[in-house]
Amino acid sequence: MIWTKLLLVLSPVLMFYIIYRRYFHFRPEYIKHLQAFATGMAAALLVIILAPAIASLLPSNDIFFKGFIKAGLVEKTAALIAIFLIQLRYPNFSIVEAVLSGIFFALGFSAMENVFFEIHFGLSGSILRIFFSVPMHLTTCGILGFFLGKMKMSDTLILKMKSLLTGFLIAWLGHSLFDVAVFSGGKNVFFIVPLLFILVGFLELNLSRAVIIPGQDVIKALEIRFDDWLMIWRQPKYERWISQSMDKESAIPISPFVWRPGAAGFLLFIIFLVMAVGGFYYKNIILYRFHLNLTSSTEILVFHVFPLSMALTTIVVGAVNPEFFKYSEIKIPVILDVVLDRGKETEETYITYDITASSCFLRTFESFGTGKILGFSLDLPGFKSIELTGEVVWESHDPGFSPSGSIVKILDPPLVFFLILQRYHLFRLRKGIIFFFKLPGFETIRKLFVHPVTTMQKERLVREGEIIFKEGDPSREFYLLKKGKIEIFKEREDEEIIQLNTIEDGQIFGELAVFSGLKRSASARALEDSILARADKNNLKALVRSNPEFALQLFQTLAERINQSEEVLMDNIQYLERQKIEKQRFIDSLSFFLLIVLGNRLDIHGKGIDLIDIKSVVEKVDDSIAMDLAKIVLMQRKDFESEEEFGVRVVEAFREFFENAEEQ
Repeated sequence: MIWTKLLLVLSPVLMFYIIYRRYFHFRPEYIKHLQAFATGMAAALLVIILAPAIASLLPSNDIFFKGFIKAGLVEKTAALIAIFLIQLRYPNFSIVEAVLSGIFFALGFSAMENVFFEIHFGLSGSILRIFFSVPMHLTTCGILGFFLGKMKMSDTLILKMKSLLTGFLIAWLGHSLFDVAVFSGGKNVFFIVPLLFILVGFLELNLSRAVIIPGQDVIKALEIRFDDWLMIWRQPKYERWISQSMDKESAIPISPFVWRPGAAGFLLFIIFLVMAVGGFYYKNIILYRFHLNLTSSTEILVFHVFPLSMALTTIVVGAVNPEFFKYSEIKIPVILDVVLDRGKETEETYITYDITASSCFLRTFESFGTGKILGFSLDLPGFKSIELTGEVVWESHDPGFSPSGSIVKILDPPLVFFLILQRYHLFRLRKGIIFFFKLPGFETIRKLFVHPVTTMQKERLVREGEIIFKEGDPSREFYLLKKGKIEIFKEREDEEIIQLNTIEDGQIFGELAVFSGLKRSASARALEDSILARADKNNLKALVRSNPEFALQLFQTLAERINQSEEVLMDNIQYLERQKIEKQRFIDSLSFFLLIVLGNRLDIHGKGIDLIDIKSVVEKVDDSIAMDLAKIVLMQRKDFESEEEFGVRVVEAFREFFENAEEQ
């Protein structure tokens, strides 16, 4: 009888061990698991021993006081200290190990607590807590272990404190609400079921995140802080999130849920379903066998709800897809402007959509240099800009490598920054939920993250002199110049180049032809080694549709470029007209003089007039002067007795003309 009771008391512990065993293949160091299990038993025994002293110090029997202070606060404080000490002994630490340390601690704590409940209250008075307190302890301690693991991995004090407080508050709140529902009795005990499902789901989310986070040894090998690794890890998720939000075909959605229970898991699911149905038949036998006197609510919970809940738990555990958290994010990447103070130089504006209490990821196009101290102002929604100082701790600007940008460590931020930052993150989360579930108004949220830098993610390196596109080419893509200088030009028939525009860092080009669907009206080439980001027509449509400010700026840019092109073309037309007139004048004048020389066989070389002189004069003679000169020569020829005399007169006329031309 004793062994049967002991097996019944410990059965929930064994059940949850089997359900969560799928995660134990990560660092299967069973000695650590046994240590955590034994620590949990010791912590439970210590709480039991100190319970009378705690009751005398805190005599109030108010249900909420008992649930939140006597039970929740005391037990979770003990769990916090114990799990923290367990994790201190773990070398080559990982977040998965942190969660497992909390789970095994909870199993040991529950095993000792269940035995005490049976001894002190009997099965009838404790069976509800024996079955349902195990998942409560397991989930709350697992969640606590996750955040304590993040605290251990973090490098900055503010993030350590944030992880500690977040983990403890969630665990304490879940434990306390559970105890309040149990202490209330009656139909209120049914509230523990949805509460436990929320806790199980939240633990599963954290486990799925933990699986894809590398261990402490890997982070150290990369020579970066854990906080910076998390920021780098988030950037591709944000980029994919943006692509998917614009309905890009390449952004294949990843399901957040996938159930692969395996043969053992499926068998366990069937067993629990059979137990839930079989409770109608074997309930009376068990009640008689163990001399149980239970209320109707407790009977329903123990014999029907608990096995059904266990069946659903086998579905939930392992059903969250880790790949979803590897490539997806719920909080939308709201774009903020970051204005850098470059001293005597002009200010530069960059964007960021990932900022924490310790770091900021800037979308930069070129390197500042690791260790560079930057002064910058940050514009947060609904607040005035905040002046901050930061140090560049990581950079990457290699074409094709994602993410591309700079991580700036924030130095000595003011207290108001943390308050504003909390509001900013809640704003992102709220907008992300609205957009994710397509709630009313979700379309207007696109303007918060649709930006040329965020939508143009395909990079291309072009060398100096390389042609990007030619006049007459089909217009399939437009470009953002991240670094370098680009020339927009047209080529004349005589191969002379007419420069229409010069593109500087941060400007887009090639969008006019893409927008109109026409062929390229000009060519583009790199004036120096440059890095381009390119995107197609769908991206341009998304930018225009979702970002009114960009659309207005685009139309203004197009108008300016059209005006510039018109000015350049008009200047070139005038230049060509002048060239045409000068060429025609030169040809007419030269032809005239050649006809005179050849027709009259005049030897002007011997008269002190050289052909070079003729050319210099002819270039200054227009059509009217040439005609006047021709009239003079033709009208005066008949007045001379001989051609020699006529030739002398012509030479003298040339000489006078040359002298006058030189004076002019």
